[in-house]
Amino acid sequence: MILIFLCISLLAVVHPVECRLGQAVEIVYSIPDGWSAEKMASSPDWEIVRQKNDTLTLIPLALDTIYLPEMACFDDTMSMIVKPPLLIVTRTMPDTTWNITMFPVPLEMNVPPGFPEDYLHRLEFWNEWGPAPGRNNLLLIGGGVLIIAIALAAYFIFRKRRKGILDDDDKPQITLVEKAQKLLTSPNYASGNWTELYREIEEVLREITAGRFSIFNTALTIYQLKRELGKTKNGKKFLKEADEILREIQLQRYASWGSSRLRSERFIRMLASLAEKIRK
Repeated sequence: MILIFLCISLLAVVHPVECRLGQAVEIVYSIPDGWSAEKMASSPDWEIVRQKNDTLTLIPLALDTIYLPEMACFDDTMSMIVKPPLLIVTRTMPDTTWNITMFPVPLEMNVPPGFPEDYLHRLEFWNEWGPAPGRNNLLLIGGGVLIIAIALAAYFIFRKRRKGILDDDDKPQITLVEKAQKLLTSPNYASGNWTELYREIEEVLREITAGRFSIFNTALTIYQLKRELGKTKNGKKFLKEADEILREIQLQRYASWGSSRLRSERFIRMLASLAEKIRK
């Protein structure tokens, strides 16, 4: 009897389920009536919000096709494995810090009414300019411009020496720790604009990875960044320390998860702690 149920579960037709990145979707494993399903766990590619026996409500966090794990189910005397449906995440913008600005639609042409001969004469700017200035006038104008340029240069040099303006290298530089802590006074933190706040948190986190691991490409997605960090021993150690904040960034920016000032303060202080380790 167990063998029959096992064969049925393995031969079941897997129907694909289409969904969008960051939007909750319901997945049904379709186990027999009266059977109980095991508790399923989240992963870096999806976050399980709720499970009711064989029905999962989850949020996809990766693009393209997601392969869910098989589900074990059982009754009083038997158990079997049920294949999952195929989860296809439709294409959208990758998770990057770049903000894409759309061009205006429709495009403004600003073409005057009528035929070209009705308005082209207005564009004949040479008629408005009049004749070119004489040679003597050009010399006077050039000499005046040169005198003004010399006077302005002398003024700025004198002002700089008098006030003792610092060079760029001498100016106080804000540290990454201070930059992270400054997020507690960010307008987005005060107004509860969590999507923009966690974009700022992600930017500081990428500056930390640049300082510690020399990864300067801001166009990398979070998954690409994780793969780069996973190539070294120190990078893997850093991923363990930053795993919780990386997951929170994904949920806030791409799933509009929602937060609070108390919860966000915790992650900002966690970010400052990661920045503090650059000094050591």
